[in-house]
Amino acid sequence: MFYSFKKWKLDAKNHELTHSESGTKKLREQTVKLFVYLLDKNHEMCTYGELLENLWEGKVVKKESVINEIYELRKALGADKHLVKTHRLKGFSFNFPDLEITEHQIVPPLSNLDKLKKAKVYLYAFTILTILIAASIFGIPDEVDGYPLASDVINVTYDKGEELYPTTNPAEELMAYVSYTDNTFTVTIRDINTSRSISLPSNTSSPYWHPHKNRLFFQSFENGQCLLKHVDVNEDLRLSNISDIVSCGSELSLSPIALAPEGEWLYFSFKEDKHVPYQINSIHLGTKTVKTLTTPTENTYGDYSLSLSPDGQRLAILSSDQYKKVNLRILDVQKRDYFSVQTFPFYIYNVTWHEGNDKLFYINDRRQINELDLSSGTTRLVYSSEEDLRTLYYKEGYGFLTSKGNYQQSDLSALTIEDKSIEVLQGSDANEVQYTAGQLNKDYFFVSDRTGFPEVWQQSPDSLKQITDYGKHKDIQYLDTRSGSGELLLSIEQKASLNIGGAVTTIDWLSDKLVRNLKWSCWNQNEVFATTLSNQIWSLAKFNLKDKTEIPILSAVSSFKLDCDNQQLYFTKLDNKGVFKAPLHNLAQATVIAKDLYFEDNSQWLLRGNTLYFIDQGKLYTFDTNTSQINFIEVDGPVWAVYDGSDNSQLIYESRVSHGINIARIPL
Repeated sequence: MFYSFKKWKLDAKNHELTHSESGTKKLREQTVKLFVYLLDKNHEMCTYGELLENLWEGKVVKKESVINEIYELRKALGADKHLVKTHRLKGFSFNFPDLEITEHQIVPPLSNLDKLKKAKVYLYAFTILTILIAASIFGIPDEVDGYPLASDVINVTYDKGEELYPTTNPAEELMAYVSYTDNTFTVTIRDINTSRSISLPSNTSSPYWHPHKNRLFFQSFENGQCLLKHVDVNEDLRLSNISDIVSCGSELSLSPIALAPEGEWLYFSFKEDKHVPYQINSIHLGTKTVKTLTTPTENTYGDYSLSLSPDGQRLAILSSDQYKKVNLRILDVQKRDYFSVQTFPFYIYNVTWHEGNDKLFYINDRRQINELDLSSGTTRLVYSSEEDLRTLYYKEGYGFLTSKGNYQQSDLSALTIEDKSIEVLQGSDANEVQYTAGQLNKDYFFVSDRTGFPEVWQQSPDSLKQITDYGKHKDIQYLDTRSGSGELLLSIEQKASLNIGGAVTTIDWLSDKLVRNLKWSCWNQNEVFATTLSNQIWSLAKFNLKDKTEIPILSAVSSFKLDCDNQQLYFTKLDNKGVFKAPLHNLAQATVIAKDLYFEDNSQWLLRGNTLYFIDQGKLYTFDTNTSQINFIEVDGPVWAVYDGSDNSQLIYESRVSHGINIARIPL
């Protein structure tokens, strides 16, 4: 049986799903069974029980089996996964108005008349083919741009870990990229023809080739300082003439660097400290003159990525603001003026220029490479991928190099503090993030994108249920439950929201406030603490949900913790290093308990008595506030967030595991 909809065709017999532009992919048998069942009942809601009874007949399985197959199906559909709709707590349905169903046909032997007709068809096809060939030779315009297919993509590397920011030398014989393994970034240089490779020292990033010779520029992080360097590479992958150029601050970043076509001006991101934004600097390699090109607003992430046009006249700059949006600007490097191009509601690692100096390529949040025309402002789809895409490099006549694969999945695990034992709470091919303990001992809430979109889920000892509606939200963070009632507080698209009576709604009178780090008060059931954006600065405030009032507490706060027993406030400042402690009723008495630590978010640390647990560079540490001693806690995978468990015997952490990110070439 064949099922056709939009640009898709499902061959149920052979388990093949074909897209008219991106090609054919094989599906698992159980995924096909589920898909066919939903297609046969187009527009009808199929309950969990119905699906389990009909598709897993004779097997003892739970709802999670259905959810996992739905996840696989939506992953295969990519940008069209919204066609599979979730009916919260009930089931799923497929919804498309013009679904066409046809059967496999058995072709009978041809009669003489049929053979004559078929010969005419061949003659007609030959005529059309001749016209198409002529069109390609004589330039007859084509109405539709062709897209590279999945079969066109060439895998260049196959190593374990993540491989990012590829770039080729002028002769396109050597490729440099950033390899990320064991929590360490390292620049690797590979001979494209022989696959031989050599690595620079660890803690190196941002490779960029000289436009006229085999000289590689890169960033290196040594003794707490970022340095720009260059190294010469010969045909045998031997390195020589390693030289320091200039400081790039005190933070190792993955920000790209760029060299002007004449080889004189080098452009790079500079970050002096954790609590100041990235800015764009340039240095003249001959005179060593350094210029500051941008001065971002304080308390933002700043200008974190750049790309220089092929003619060397314009810089494309990506910056991130307090609203978690990415702004694309173009800077004229001679006139020193710039204009805004576009704001994106999703993160972009980098952009790369078209050879005509008037277009940019970037990867969006739907695994697609888009072309942005700077003159008209129009966007054109260039390539759509089944796998995650991250960093992008383009060169005329060569095509794209991109980081492609199953980027990272995040698991939630519980660490028992006394014996350091670890239990995986949520682990799958999806991202399991955020955590807050529920009202009951083993009841908790978390966020997962197992349906294709981030949703809040509630896990009980004997059940798992979805709390938020499918596909409705893109950003869900800062979960916290109120003691006693178990009422869930959370941030949706940076708006304060509540789960009331099984429905998640934004708090109306706070709908114009951007909030982070939401936390129920320990002392008043109607009060909520949060950092909120006030006069372009994140500051700590207290909200009374009953009286609908806001009380400012402290300006320029990046994160905070509440000491419920002693009515103390612990916090970090946007403009200072250190963790501070103060009585809530008298913040002027603030003292420093950890002078060299700094945290941008509540999820990066927690406090248990005199022990501060914190995350730094993907590793989990403890800090003794009495002795200032720091100890490393070994757990699996890079750690990205830490949360309070249901009691003081455990803490919960997010660990992210890479499932293979390699460099692939997409020819155009």
